[in-house]
Amino acid sequence: VNLFFVISGFCIHLAWTRQFSISGRASVNFISFWKRRFYRLYPAYFVTLCVSMLIIVIAIALGRNLPLVNLYPHPKSLWVGLDFMSHLFMLHGIIPNLAKANLAKI
Repeated sequence: VNLFFVISGFCIHLAWTRQFSISGRASVNFISFWKRRFYRLYPAYFVTLCVSMLIIVIAIALGRNLPLVNLYPHPKSLWVGLDFMSHLFMLHGIIPNLAKANLAKI
């Protein structure tokens, strides 16, 4: 995790440094930065999310008694769908009822 933060910090400031060395001005277009970041990271996130949710759906369909599946209250299909949508739009940290630790309490 520490190495990730170091590399991320380097990459985030790399665009600023390049712009400063070319023009002598310290300005970065943040909209273009976030677009590049989104297109670089979101596709892998989306594939991982779909594979993970597919595994959960298959486990529910086969009636497997897995700890992660047991965190979803009934009706499981509704909560899995809500969980998928919250992760799809990256709202899972904002909606406390959909946090994995809280699913068991609902």
